[in-house]
Amino acid sequence: MGIRGLHSYVLEHASKTLEWHKLRNRNLIIDGNNLAHFLYDECSGINAYFGGDYDKYANFVQKFFEGLQKCNVKVIVVMDGGQPVDGSKWVTVQTRLQMQLSMCLRASPSIAKFKIFPPMGRQVFVTTLRSMGITILQTDFEADMEIAVLAKNLGYTVLSNDSDFIVCDVPLIRLESMNYKNIITETNKKTGETFSYIPCFLFNREEFCMTAGINKEHLPLFGTLLSNDYIPLGAFSNFYLQLQSEVQQPGHKKRRKGKYSDFTEGHRRIVNLLSFLSRHASKPLKKITNIVTSQYFTNRLRKEVASCVESYANLDASKSNLFSALPESIISESSLEVVGKKGKIMETELRLKNGNQPPKWFVEAYRTQRIPHEVSDILTKGDFISPPQVEMKELRSSYLVAERIVRSVYTVLWKGLPLEAQGYDSEEESSEFDNSSQDGTDVMLLDSDGEEENNEASDEEEEEENEMTNEKEGKEESNMVTDEEEEEMVSEEAKSLPLQQSITHAEGQCSGQNRGIKRTSHELTKKSRTQATHIQKRRKQTSQDKKGKPVQRKHLRWFIRNGDRLWIKNIYFLGRQSADLLPSLDDVEKMSLYDKKIAFYRMLNLESRFQHLELPDDLELILDFILFWFKSSSIELADIHGIAALICIIQYYIIDGKNGRVRTKKRFEEAPAAQERVQKLKKDRDYSSQNASVIELLYYMSHDECLVAGSNLFNYHHMRKNMSAQEFNIRTVHAFSEFQACVYFMQLVNSLLCFPFPLLSIEFLWGGTFSYNIFHHLKRCGDPVVWTRQTLGMGTCLERLFVKLYSAISKKHRLPILRGKKRKPSKGEKRRRGINLKQENVLVSTTQEKKENPLTQLDNRFEGLEIDGMEISI
Repeated sequence: MGIRGLHSYVLEHASKTLEWHKLRNRNLIIDGNNLAHFLYDECSGINAYFGGDYDKYANFVQKFFEGLQKCNVKVIVVMDGGQPVDGSKWVTVQTRLQMQLSMCLRASPSIAKFKIFPPMGRQVFVTTLRSMGITILQTDFEADMEIAVLAKNLGYTVLSNDSDFIVCDVPLIRLESMNYKNIITETNKKTGETFSYIPCFLFNREEFCMTAGINKEHLPLFGTLLSNDYIPLGAFSNFYLQLQSEVQQPGHKKRRKGKYSDFTEGHRRIVNLLSFLSRHASKPLKKITNIVTSQYFTNRLRKEVASCVESYANLDASKSNLFSALPESIISESSLEVVGKKGKIMETELRLKNGNQPPKWFVEAYRTQRIPHEVSDILTKGDFISPPQVEMKELRSSYLVAERIVRSVYTVLWKGLPLEAQGYDSEEESSEFDNSSQDGTDVMLLDSDGEEENNEASDEEEEEENEMTNEKEGKEESNMVTDEEEEEMVSEEAKSLPLQQSITHAEGQCSGQNRGIKRTSHELTKKSRTQATHIQKRRKQTSQDKKGKPVQRKHLRWFIRNGDRLWIKNIYFLGRQSADLLPSLDDVEKMSLYDKKIAFYRMLNLESRFQHLELPDDLELILDFILFWFKSSSIELADIHGIAALICIIQYYIIDGKNGRVRTKKRFEEAPAAQERVQKLKKDRDYSSQNASVIELLYYMSHDECLVAGSNLFNYHHMRKNMSAQEFNIRTVHAFSEFQACVYFMQLVNSLLCFPFPLLSIEFLWGGTFSYNIFHHLKRCGDPVVWTRQTLGMGTCLERLFVKLYSAISKKHRLPILRGKKRKPSKGEKRRRGINLKQENVLVSTTQEKKENPLTQLDNRFEGLEIDGMEISI
């Protein structure tokens, strides 16, 4: 939420209400979503156009909270859940989605200071906090009022940039007022105690009300009438016209012309409203609310205003379900009985489709953000919103790589309903939906004018043929839907969907196309409201079947990209035969670890288990990420995609796991000495055993070899200077965006099955700039496998682990060989990497002279290396 213009008004015209403060020895409750985006914008060195530099972001988040801990500041972080059930924020959500989508399609190194929050940035933020032992909670829906309720009843101070908290009766520190990079240490002259603090500003609510001459109790009405994400400003137009006319009346007290002319239109509105409230300062809140609403508003708007005022004014503990998820140490510190009582009960407003509350394990995992917030929208609204990411516009959405998983997730969350409610009226229909491809799915597109585009497929054969064609062209067809399904697809809340489908002239230029004309947001909103009214009338006419019973939507609405527009793709359940093999959420808790893993692979339609390698669960899951990516990708992936992904995992998961995140040259000054120690270590029989298993390789792996390998890979963490837009390959980024989608959705399945595998975050697996640089280097070098082995260190545990993992993937997928023009490394690169170029050239020339097929070439890379008696040839 956010109150229009209030924050800027306080900074410019009520700055004396901000008090300078030394932040230390204080309890904070933090608006998590607000802080996550704020820190990402503040973090330097991130190259957002490569898909996300998550390791750099995680480091920055960690340093921020370490600064708070240094000042003895205890924090609770609260994250937003799903969208409100009543759809009151749907206009704002879709506006932001389309803006993000347009920015992602413009991604290029030529755009200065380009930043957009990456799709898995929230997970990285949460994982970093959890690793630091910080309490982090997730609400069922919007978090703002939950934060205010917790702060009020626990006696905490709110840290946020959201202007809604200005009108709530809670202590508030504006996030942007914190000089968090400048932690000051002082000594108390009287006691000699040394302490640290962060300079910031506290908002003085009493001073603000006294200066404006208004009653403090009227602040909730004040914030509501200024409009927020739930009530648009246009709803109060008649009221503000009346206020303006009162200002212009002869008997009204006039302000100095020069001072008043400095106000913007929004600030004039605030001044007029404050003047109105000051004239009624003696009246109770309820009475003045009735005066305003009865004169100027419709019955529906009166209810919306009353509800919004109530949410700001009433911060009773009973309005929050988060007390049950707080640690006992925090509950025990509070003297409020109601908090203690609620702390013993796990409550949630989330409901399964059969009307039951989710099982306790699910609620606990959701409350602590181990289950993504998107699940809330699936349960309560039947919607699934995938955040835009950097992609190639001409290719299909990178999220479609995981369509099978989305159908499986939707099926599991709907388990327990009668088959008729799931959309299976007959065996024939069930078998139709049993295909794991896109068969049986409908789509609805809206063009730039908000009109629906529907084409009818003649039969299943034509649909399958169209899908094969669209996979090559990177586009999706649009199928005809029934009237009932169509009305359910266009929900009453989605009032401004045509607005988000309209691409303005300026956005069209940035994306290489001209679409439509440039319109003001007011004109677009007006048009979308008119169309929304038409849609609502049609829904009333067709929302019932022939027997008069309400029609229940039988599909999930998946919001993703198609071309340069926001797209609603309908996702149906798996067929009855496939669905019967999957558990419901109630069944999960009773299942053994083995059965959970079986269900995991069934939901992915993946058969690989890597049992012959005896992998730890984390590495087994990591290899599954890569295999699922290769199996489902719409792009023809090559061997260097798999090698690049493995190098990322070795760098972020293994090397960083041993030595920490080292991203500065100074930390690698010991690399030459470490190299000498590694040479001595390779003479050790246990270390150099050729029969070592994966677990043994991980056990014997030394810090020194990780330091040397990290030094060889150091330069690939940074973008090459002066990279032009012509050199930027968006297709490469799109391929790794698919990999991100695979990681996200497979972790979602993992969480819904109560974690048969470890919960791995993307910052430990992959980095945008690093993977892009590695991929294009592998494309240029003579033999990627030889280069990788030499970079990791021939004969080291790292190198042998890479060979084991890569050969295992190669056996599952016959990877095509991709080669570009070989670029000879400079003397400096040769010296930095320590690569014997003569030896590399001999190996390459020998392979080329044999002129064998690509699969045989793959075998030659492992020639002379015996590992665990395993047959390396493909």
